[in-house]
Amino acid sequence: FEQMTLFELGTMAVRVNAANGWYDGGTDDQPSTIEEIAMVINELSEGVQELQRGRKVYEEYYKYPNGEWGYEKTREIDGVIINGAPGGFGVEMADALIRLLTLARRLDIPLDRLAVRKIEYNATRGYRHGGKLL
Repeated sequence: FEQMTLFELGTMAVRVNAANGWYDGGTDDQPSTIEEIAMVINELSEGVQELQRGRKVYEEYYKYPNGEWGYEKTREIDGVIINGAPGGFGVEMADALIRLLTLARRLDIPLDRLAVRKIEYNATRGYRHGGKLL
């Protein structure tokens, strides 16, 4: 994929979700805004769980349908080449971003523009934004 804007990534995520059967029932089939925010938080929590299991932040692995995992994208299982599902801290962060982009796209929130505006504002706030510890 070429470089994409956050809006374009959100559009792509919505299309993939729709192609995979999500939102089949129209607006009644879509999660509420609060439910979507909870799903973002859930993905972040899964990232924390990866670190709690002792995995490194840069570690990416693959989970296979038979319950095994490894570092190869594909694996032969019973004579069939199977794609593994990517896992790891970074993958969970990507999942959180995808959920957030989907929400923003659905609500027509221009994250590209707002992120730039917020970063520009943060540049004016001074050292640790007035002495905050975190």
